[in-house]
This record gives sequence, structure tokens and C-alpha cells, in this order.
Amino acid sequence: MNTPTIDKEQVRWIAGVLDRLKEDVAHFPVFPLGENTGPFTDSQWETVGRLVNAAKGPPSKADAEQPSAVDGHTPAGEPSQDRQTEKSDQAAVAAGANDMAATSPPVPATPATRPVALPDLQTFKDSDATATTDASCAASGILAAPAQEATIASKREQQSAKCPDHPTEQQMKSPTEEVATVLPEIQAPEAQPHTDGPQNIPTPAQPATPLAAPMPKAFIKTQTLPNAMVGRPFSAEVGFSDSQILAVRDVEAPELADLGLTFDPDTRVLSGVPTKDGDHTLQIVAAIEGPSPGHIQTVRWTGALTVNPDPKSLWRNEPSDQSDVDWKEDEAKETVTTEKHLLIAASKRGRSHAHTGLFRDDDVAIGHDPQFGWNVLVVADGAGSAPKSRKGSQIAVMTAKQELLSALPAKFGLSIHDLVSDYRKGDPKADAELRKDLYIVLAKAAYQAYAAIHAHAKRTGEPIKAFSTTLVMAIHIETSAGHLVAGFGIGDGGAALLDLEGGTVHALTKADGGEFAGQTRFLSREEFGASEEAKARLAQRLHFVAVDKFTALVAMTDGVTDPMFPTDAAFESIETWRKFWAEDLDPAVGISTRTEGAEDRLLEWLNFWSQGNHDDRTIAVLV
Repeated sequence: MNTPTIDKEQVRWIAGVLDRLKEDVAHFPVFPLGENTGPFTDSQWETVGRLVNAAKGPPSKADAEQPSAVDGHTPAGEPSQDRQTEKSDQAAVAAGANDMAATSPPVPATPATRPVALPDLQTFKDSDATATTDASCAASGILAAPAQEATIASKREQQSAKCPDHPTEQQMKSPTEEVATVLPEIQAPEAQPHTDGPQNIPTPAQPATPLAAPMPKAFIKTQTLPNAMVGRPFSAEVGFSDSQILAVRDVEAPELADLGLTFDPDTRVLSGVPTKDGDHTLQIVAAIEGPSPGHIQTVRWTGALTVNPDPKSLWRNEPSDQSDVDWKEDEAKETVTTEKHLLIAASKRGRSHAHTGLFRDDDVAIGHDPQFGWNVLVVADGAGSAPKSRKGSQIAVMTAKQELLSALPAKFGLSIHDLVSDYRKGDPKADAELRKDLYIVLAKAAYQAYAAIHAHAKRTGEPIKAFSTTLVMAIHIETSAGHLVAGFGIGDGGAALLDLEGGTVHALTKADGGEFAGQTRFLSREEFGASEEAKARLAQRLHFVAVDKFTALVAMTDGVTDPMFPTDAAFESIETWRKFWAEDLDPAVGISTRTEGAEDRLLEWLNFWSQGNHDDRTIAVLV
């Protein structure tokens, strides 16, 4: 009979299979059909089974001649069914060799290759004792496997009870000895070191080293992820494979948690809120199944992720110089509570000033007249180009507040109730009188603010322009005929009366602009000229309205109006105001509900982020 030959690569594979079979018979075969079925092609696989079984060889002569008292053994000299089966197996060997030759290119024999007979595939799959039973037991037909759920130990106990000659656990051969016994001696070619696999090939002078059966190799996948930012939600799909994936399991990615990220194997999405900036190399090791069921491979995925820092974290908060003669607090807050109303204000140094330790140029003042019920809101923004503007804004708001709380009661007294009533009835005389008296009071307060700054500059020897500042004033009184509200402003920023329920907003100031962006007007002598043109221009700065109800009266510097109301149209838009008040300011601060600690929350609210808007911020609110 022509016996097929096997080369070294096939010998190593067989050795590994037999060694694996000893450890885990119940789970054989250990490889799925396909690309990972050892050194044989798919068409050769069934033939390999016969070849592997024949590798055990026939029973030894001594074992065949020794009678056995165990039921089922045949005395020596009598033909047995197993002997007859053996002949059939030998015939199958030849048939298997022919099949293999017909389905694949022949494997060239080397000087180190000797013929080896191999077994039947079904016998190899079903037998759970192939690597541990001796020749006599094999000849007796005790190789029939017990039920699959029985353990390896119980099977060996059954075999030992039936066959006294069966070796015990301690007597069993080592994997190396077993492979050396099952496979013929093979001489390695001289001066031809093996470079594509294990080096310890069984030879007469060296026992065989147990060779692990080839496992499905892992593959590496790299991916560049989109940039992320610290503190902002991030999400990206992980591309494990270009082919279809049925499942991802056994995931290992310990470094993701340190970065604030998690991986969902079901959706294969990497997500979270990054906590560390920088360039990161992420790794995920997982077993993936696909594109067909049962096809499992290990993937080592590597992702390059750049996490940009939170822009807010790049801003420093350097304290201002407290030794400066005109130093003032970097932030301020104030609350005035009346019987019917709440006045609340806050002023905060902008990031652009805090970053370099500059002063807060904005300022704010609020006040209430308990005798007649007048309420006053005043904000001011010192010019960034003026070295003493922080002092100018402080002088302006304090002077204007004092002047208004003094002049308003004196000018109107109790007559304000009748005047507002007539005005609301459409009386033109009342309209003219109310307009004239409000103009006198508010314009005079602005002029007094300028005069106070001028006097301070003269005392300190500084030029008046070093104290340049804007000024925005808003006043309110509740009369028997409704609420009277008026505003007056020089420069940018603004004041407005909001009525969300009625769906209206009344702008009480009109911001001054220059030829270029960022330009505005400041309190100066020119604003109070004696010419008719100057008087008319000043009179146009007054705006007033009488209403039955309102939501809030708000006065702000441009540090708030620029990001929140970027255009004049936006400042007069009820939708913009609705979003500003109902969706942002009031829920965050709790002004309308007069929640305790509102002034602290208002100060914190001024820290809102708006790209490119980092000026000082000041706001005053009446509800």
C-alpha cells in the first residue's frame, strides 16, 4: 500500500492537535473550518482525519499476544473485529492519500520526511481517549467514547476499571513522550534552520516539545478620530473592520476611563466627556464575530485622538494691583429689597482684564427712594483706552444715583400720579410736561456725573479724558395710574423694559456707535453744549413709557449687550429678549422668584462664555 507522506509543517500541526486533545477532548475540534484550519486546505480536512488517527499506529505485538480477562477482549491468535477494521482503515489511508493528491498540490517530501499513517476523521472526533489508551485497550474496542458531558477524569476511571493494563494518571506519558510515540522519528535537515515555526522538532536525540495548535491570528486596526475638547461631549464610531461585524465582545480598554470615555460594544461607539487635553493613543482589544457566524478574530484597535483644552481654562485670573490709588474690587454685587420690588446688580471684571491683572473698568449703582417709591438703576463702562476709566465709571454711577434719588422726588412729588394718569389718557399737555421734567432730571444727573469727574481730574492733575466712561440710567415708579419707566444713555450698553406676558419690549436707550467697530461716545463737555443742535441731540437720549405691568427693567453695559443682543434689531426683538430672560438669565439666577442668594448667582452668571466677548460685564435688574 502506498502510504502518504507528511512534511514538517503538518507534523507540527498534528502534534499540537494531539496535545490539545489531551487537555480538552470534549471541545474538539478546536478550529472552525475556513482560514484557520491548520496547514491543510478545506478540501483536505476530511482526509486529514484519517491520517491523524493512523498516527497512533497498530497495537504492539506484546499487547496483542497477551490474553485479557476483561470482557470484550479477544485472546491472542483469534481474529478480531478490530483487526478487520484496521485493515479497512489501512485501505482508507491509501484512499485518503489519493484524495489529498487530487484536491491540492502535492507536498514535496524532504530528506527529513518519513511515511506516517494517519487515522479516520470520525474516529479522531469521537474518541476522547486517543492520546491516553495503550495498544491493548485500543485492540479491545474500548475506544467508544462515553457521553460528552462526562469529565475527562471519570472517563479515565472507566477505562482503568475495564482494562487493568491501562496506565494510571501518574503513569500516563507526557505530551512530549506521547507525540514522540505516536509520530515516527524524523531527522531534521542539516544546516537548514526552521524559521517559520517552533524549532524543537522530534529527533532520536531530542524529545519532542509540545507544540500548540495554531490559533486564529489577531489583526491590528488603526484609526484617526475627530478632534475633541475638554468638557464637551464627544462621540465617534470605532472602525474595527471593513467587513460586516455580527458582535463585539471580551472588550479590554482600561485607559479609556482615565480620559473620561467609554466604549459601547453593541453600537461600537466611543463616547464621553474628555477630561484631559493633549494627543492620546487609545487602545481597544476585543473579539469580533463576522462576517459569518462562528468566525471569530481578535482585534487590537488603536485610535489617535487629539483633545483640545477648554478655551476657558486658558484664561488666567490675575489679581489687580491693590496698591494702586484708584484700585477697586474686581467684582461687585448689590441687592435692594422694597415692599413691592427687588433691585439686584452685579459687576464682574472681564477675562481680557483678569488675564493680565488689569482693573475692572465697569461699575454699577442701584437705589430706592422710600418716601415716594422711585427706583434707580445706573451702569457705566470705563473706556479701555483711558488709564483712569475705572475711577471715572465709579464716580459717574455714584453721582448719578445720588442726583436721581434727590431730584426725582423734588421735581415730581405726589403730582407724578396725576401726571402719569393724564399722560396715559393721551393728554398732549401732560405728555409735554412729563417729557420736559424727565429730561431735566436725567440730563442734569448725567451732567453732574461729568462735572464730578472733571472736578476729580482737576484735583489729581490728570487729564479729563483719562477718566472717560459711558453712562446708562433707568428709573421707575409705580403710580396709581400704572408704572412709569424712563431711560437715558450716553455711549454703548443699554436699558429696556420687558413684558413677556404682553409680548413687548421697550428700548429705553439707543447705543452710540462710531465709524469703526467698538467705537462709542463718552461723557464729555461736548454732550452738554449750549447750541440748539446740542440740546436737541441730548433730548433724543430720553425714552419713557407708562405700562400696567412688566416682567423686568434691565440696564447693562456692552459686556452683556454685545454677546446677548449683537444688533440694534436684536435689542428690540421680543424673541431675543424672551430667550435671554426666560431661557437663560432668570432660570439661572432666580430673580423673579426672589430666591435667596440671587445676587451671588447673578455674579456667577456674568461668567458666561461667549467667544470673542471678554470685556467687563455689568447688569442691574428691577422686578
